[in-house]
Amino acid sequence: MTFNVLAAIVVGALVFGTVGAAVIDELVSNSNGDKTIDVSDPGDDPIEQGYRDSVANNPNDVDAITALAGYLAEVRKVDEAIQWYEKALALTPDDMTLRLNFASSLASGGKYNDAELQFKKVIDAQPDNGVALLGLARLYRSWSPPRTADAVTWYRATIERAPDSGAYDLAVTELAELTGTPVASPASSPGAQAAP
Repeated sequence: MTFNVLAAIVVGALVFGTVGAAVIDELVSNSNGDKTIDVSDPGDDPIEQGYRDSVANNPNDVDAITALAGYLAEVRKVDEAIQWYEKALALTPDDMTLRLNFASSLASGGKYNDAELQFKKVIDAQPDNGVALLGLARLYRSWSPPRTADAVTWYRATIERAPDSGAYDLAVTELAELTGTPVASPASSPGAQAAP
């Protein structure tokens, strides 16, 4: 009898060990059920290692730093990406393309307040920058909960300030989807509300 109980315990432990590992593995999976890939050691990711090597060889090369920051943001290492973007911006604070990339990475990483600040810095420097205007409108639209009134304001600003940019058609379409009404062109609506 004692042997049977002992055998049951051993078999149960073996089964639990196998099933338990699967359960623990499932618990550390990300929220959508996909397995997260641990690339904290750049040796596991040759692309990341290449970017890191480039920065190590050229520590003040803004292009190398920006490439590393962009890649880190893409693989969801946003906190580290922020540090590299900030270093690049310290070297070239007036590079609005870099600042836009930073804002987009922040937005993709769910850091909405920081993204808002970066988009607004670009807009302050370049009030007619269609990409920044549209980016800010989209940020407000994706905010949780959505900041719909702000999104509408910045979609309108995109339409009014950047009629010749590629952002114009996107702003018109997305504003119509958001409000459920077609948007008149700026020329046909002289009293249109100006954005801040």
